[in-house]
Amino acid sequence: MFKKCITLITLTAFIVFTLSCGSTKYLSLDQASDYEWERLEIQRVQKTTGEDIQFVNASGRILYNCIEGIAIVEEKIERENIHKVTSIYGNQSYTHEMILNNHEQYNLRSYRELDDKIVLVKLDEEVTVPLSEIKEVEFIKKSHGTGAVYGGGIGLLIGIGISIKTHFEAEEGIAIIMKTILIGGSTVIGLLSGAMGGTTNTYILTAPADSTFEKVETEEEIESGKQVEMKKIDTEGGVIASVSDRVGETIDLQERNNYNLFSNIQGFQSAALFKLPDGRYVFEITTLDGTTGEETIEQMIQTESQIEQIRDYIEQFE
Repeated sequence: MFKKCITLITLTAFIVFTLSCGSTKYLSLDQASDYEWERLEIQRVQKTTGEDIQFVNASGRILYNCIEGIAIVEEKIERENIHKVTSIYGNQSYTHEMILNNHEQYNLRSYRELDDKIVLVKLDEEVTVPLSEIKEVEFIKKSHGTGAVYGGGIGLLIGIGISIKTHFEAEEGIAIIMKTILIGGSTVIGLLSGAMGGTTNTYILTAPADSTFEKVETEEEIESGKQVEMKKIDTEGGVIASVSDRVGETIDLQERNNYNLFSNIQGFQSAALFKLPDGRYVFEITTLDGTTGEETIEQMIQTESQIEQIRDYIEQFE
């Protein structure tokens, strides 16, 4: 009996560990609306400016056009405005308490004197970030129902395995009942363990890959106010490069739609990537005018790091 208890405890630990090892899913930021008002654990947000915002205790939530929550922010405060700073002990989140001369009070994560006039502090502050300013958002989502299903399934399989290998010193009918109880108990433990832990998956929503694209152009102001003249790059000395094995050397219209690429290009038909001798990359994008039926080619220059970003985006896209 003692051995069976040890086995069931091991089973519980195994189920909890299995369910806690979730996967990371990369999706388009356009799909943020699918998670509006859901119970999420937002970890961080990266803005298009490059600024990273770390959220506190998974406090963030996605609304219809923004993300809001409590984030860790840095602020510079003039020492003359500070009335008192007290150290806090035995608290995992905050290390200092600060009171200003106007009686406002803050719990601080850190307190550092930059010079005799300015103090740099880290504190929790409610923030709202418009989706239009976001390049990437990472959050964790738990599903207790899915965890219960997975846990119950794992428990059932292990219970069957244990019952097959266990010999009960009893009559055949009683032995069958005992095995059934063992399998049922193992399944229930797995189901409850899975439901309590839940499956944990990390989601990373990213802006369309072309959000960092820069058109190659020289803006020669034409007095008539007509079209800006575009400077074409000679790609004859370059070689065709593959962005990813998932799309090959040319990105066609279907692949563009699947991966949400070049979303700001009207009349997109295809895109070919050239690597130039100087190390730069250039996309040559063929577009079709729906009115005239005329095909034109636009160019977008990319650095190697930008191509790596696009490649990672495609490879990890689901």
